[in-house]
Amino acid sequence: MKKITLFLLFVLAGLLFAEVSIQEIANLLNHDPFDLTETLLERAKNARDLSLSEKLIQTWQDGAWVNQGRYTYSYDENGFLVVELFQIWSEEQWINAGNTNYSNNPDGQPAEIMLQQWDGTNQVWVDYFWATYEYDENDNLLHGLLQVNMGETWVNWVYATNTWSNDNLLMEVFKEEWSSESNNWVNYEINTYTYDNGNLISYMEQEWQDGAWLNKGLDTYTNNAEGYKIEMIFQQWQESNRSWDNAYQELFEYDGDWNITTEYRNNWSWSGQTWTDYRVKYNTWEDDVLVETLEREWNDSREWIDISKTSNTYMLGIDSEEEMNPISIVLTNMPNPFNPTTTIMFSLVANSRIELAVYNIKGQFVKMLARNPFDKGDHRVTWNGDDVNGKPVSSGVYFFRLKVDGVTEVVRKSLLLK
Repeated sequence: MKKITLFLLFVLAGLLFAEVSIQEIANLLNHDPFDLTETLLERAKNARDLSLSEKLIQTWQDGAWVNQGRYTYSYDENGFLVVELFQIWSEEQWINAGNTNYSNNPDGQPAEIMLQQWDGTNQVWVDYFWATYEYDENDNLLHGLLQVNMGETWVNWVYATNTWSNDNLLMEVFKEEWSSESNNWVNYEINTYTYDNGNLISYMEQEWQDGAWLNKGLDTYTNNAEGYKIEMIFQQWQESNRSWDNAYQELFEYDGDWNITTEYRNNWSWSGQTWTDYRVKYNTWEDDVLVETLEREWNDSREWIDISKTSNTYMLGIDSEEEMNPISIVLTNMPNPFNPTTTIMFSLVANSRIELAVYNIKGQFVKMLARNPFDKGDHRVTWNGDDVNGKPVSSGVYFFRLKVDGVTEVVRKSLLLK
């Protein structure tokens, strides 16, 4: 496994104009190889659901914002993400660096992801990662296979198996790595999740060493009364004294619509035995859509300095519900907030086949409310605040997604308060 990682990074480092993308990949690999494709999978869903067209990354240099990198997104006729192009700014122009190609299943979930690196010398894209995914009937990810291009052939790298609860909560991720010596899969890592009333309260990583599972890292979450995380503490396992040691803390602040406005990152000071300022992110939202993230860092002069800024551009405007809805389908629900029942209302301009589904704040499928032909005109569908198994869901933000003839998507945000 380590030999493959080192070889891959060595090959990538030799490719022209790839410095930023390689660093991003290296950072992910230092965490976990499969985090790479998990991150891309989540990014694909976010880009698709929000019709993201461009993400511009800038850094603060000599009193001005300077272009660093940008992502641009392309979609198919169904609105599914198919290409994510990453470029870096060099000599006053955008230079290709990385390309991610998505193949989606009929439900719009990425079934395959191919990552490519730009070879500036030969002016071609070179394949280097290939990930394939399998889902259950609720669109929960069951299996993921990551392979790496070794020049002449694709070589297995990591295989992940996810276990879900009856409430569609992710309970465990079991990861195996490929052993070229024994030519089979061997234990690699286990991630376990713990919840309280559907809210994540802990995430633990364990790794396989010398025939046993050893603790590695632990995230502990504190949630507010509405179920939103307000604090996360990451601790690392110290085998020498068999204890969890503080590493860093994250604090979260929200606006009235429960969008994260501020994210603080504090490091643990062993000398002072307290949390110390490190970084902070400020998110700017418009109509519940993230348009900008400003990141600052605490310096030695005990002041916050600008580090980076990420600006998002969307294919459709965010000024009004009308703009996000090119064929004038208006999706509403009453009451909102509600407990536990609400009525979703929409109007069709023609006979159409619709899919009306509920998703939670994490983007996880909750329940399909309708999937069949509807006549032209006004319609009402009731949701009783339950999941696919008929069990009541917890308080929080939920999204109603309406698909019309497999093409149009309209999303409505709603709040369940118990």
